Amino acid sequence: MSIRSLLLSSPWVESSRNARLLYVTLLCLADKRGHVDACSRALADYSLLSLEEYAAAVAELSAPHPDLGNAGAVTATTRGFQLTRWQFDPRRLRDAARQKRYREGIGKR
Repeated sequence: MSIRSLLLSSPWVESSRNARLLYVTLLCLADKRGHVDACSRALADYSLLSLEEYAAAVAELSAPHPDLGNAGAVTATTRGFQLTRWQFDPRRLRDAARQKRYREGIGKR
C-alpha cells in the first residue's frame, strides 16, 4: 500500500487517532498475505495505546463500512488480524532481494 492510497483510504479518513495508529501498525506488521500474527498486548504496545484504547480502535476498524463492501478494515482471526483490502506488491520483494545481493557484493559487475 502506498502512502497516497493509505491517506485516501476510508479507514484513515474516517477513523479516530487511535484507530489510525493501530491501522498503520497493522500495515507495517502485515505479511505478504495481509495477516498480522500478534497478540493484543503487543499490538497495543506497538501502537502506543492502552488496552482500553486498543479495544476501542479494534472495534472501530472491525465495524462494517459501506466503502469496504460492508466489511471492516480488519478482521480478527484466531492468531491476530487479517487486513481486508491487502494488495501485496511482489516488486517490493524483488527489489529488496536485489538490494541485498548488491550489498553482499553479488550484484557488482
